[in-house]
Amino acid sequence: MNRINASNTDSKKSKKEVHEFKKNSIEQDINSKVEKHDSKAMYKSINYKVSKKMRWYDYLTVLSVSTTYIIISLLMQRFIKFSKNGNNIFEILITTGFILFIALFIINGYLRNKKTAKYFNNKIKRYETTLDEKEGFSRRISKIFILISLILFITSIACWLIL
Repeated sequence: MNRINASNTDSKKSKKEVHEFKKNSIEQDINSKVEKHDSKAMYKSINYKVSKKMRWYDYLTVLSVSTTYIIISLLMQRFIKFSKNGNNIFEILITTGFILFIALFIINGYLRNKKTAKYFNNKIKRYETTLDEKEGFSRRISKIFILISLILFITSIACWLIL
């Protein structure tokens, strides 16, 4: 009887050890997957922050596009006489440029929202973050459009006050 109890206890201990081993291996597997997912999300987040940050050449682009548009508007006012109100054509062109860049900003935001909606409708990727390099680049383009339109808006107000 003692032998049967001893072998039964050994059997229970070995089953318990096997169960603990399986449990620990499953926990370890889950923890490694969670760490991998967290590191991937952190990597995507860091790339997103880097790609959405404005750089010096972005500011240079804003200034050069704004300045070029203002100079072309001045030249058009100087050499093209549309009507009796030819003096305010500069203000009209600057305001049109402001509206154009605001429209580009809105279109870019609309396209970005469409991509995000498409991303979240995918059942596999639904719970992952959408913050990637393309999203950051799109936000940087939006910032450029809004800065150009801000410069043109300020120029338009200044022309309205002066002229």
